[in-house]
Amino acid sequence: MKKLSAAAVIGMLAFAISGTSTAATFEECKDVSNTQNKTYPMALDEMTTLITSYCVKEGNRLVLANKYLLSASSASEMKSDGASLIKKATLSGVCADTDVKASLQEVDLRYEYVFKNLKPYTAFTIKNGDCKK
Repeated sequence: MKKLSAAAVIGMLAFAISGTSTAATFEECKDVSNTQNKTYPMALDEMTTLITSYCVKEGNRLVLANKYLLSASSASEMKSDGASLIKKATLSGVCADTDVKASLQEVDLRYEYVFKNLKPYTAFTIKNGDCKK
């Protein structure tokens, strides 16, 4: 399995979408996620593997969603504040990356984390304006 940072993966996806035109279309978003899915699963660290990306349209916004598989089997194996730590670290990484941050003008970024049994652990969406907070 390939290893790559989460920020690098999101950066590639965001750059591919934002680089296509001044306004990304749903089809472009799907094309990017389909292309990226060919490279998954991708281990990001000892505990996290990026397993799929997909696009959805919510109202007039595109949402690029990424699903991560955790090596843990349940919440009892996680820190009690694990979900908030994941969100905080992800938001910090997105906001620190100029290209990814710029892509938020066109697409929202959704992060979904599941346990080994595919049961949900946490999910959140980063939108344009979240980096200003």
